[in-house]
Amino acid sequence: MNTILRLKTWPLFILTMAPMILLKAIPFDDSYIDATVSQIGSAWVTLVRVIWFWAIVNFLTKTSHLPRQTEFSLFMLALFIQILTVAEPVLRLQLFYVAPHLLTNIPVELFDTYGTIIYLVALLYSIYFVANGLSYAESVSQPSNSDRVANFLLLLFFPLCIIGLQERLNLWPKKFGANG
Repeated sequence: MNTILRLKTWPLFILTMAPMILLKAIPFDDSYIDATVSQIGSAWVTLVRVIWFWAIVNFLTKTSHLPRQTEFSLFMLALFIQILTVAEPVLRLQLFYVAPHLLTNIPVELFDTYGTIIYLVALLYSIYFVANGLSYAESVSQPSNSDRVANFLLLLFFPLCIIGLQERLNLWPKKFGANG
């Protein structure tokens, strides 16, 4: 079983939130660098969410607890889009130091508008996919829609959902008899 699923609730929550809080606490003279470093902290939370979702789906795949009609390739694409958004503030910070004149030539507003829409669709689909997998794994028979909606709403509030889900995930090796 993946190491991130073995972690207890509070260490995982602190691992998720501490870098973001520390990066937001560091003041910079330049407001552009300050905003970009702050976004890097938020990107850390996104990266942890992607890794955590991947670990959950990977465990469900190994133990054959994903529903048969799942679109795994769409889930992978959704995670890839989220990883691209993690890389964006780091690339922007590098551009600021290497070639600051390029930043004025890039139509950032266009990327922000369409990128945000694509990111939200990818985020919501990955949350739906993981919530659906959790519902199938935790139900004895076919999961009800209320179970799916409850898991979806819980996962929507990442990183707070770690507090509600990580203890259940820690019990999975005993429940499914897998060492993964």
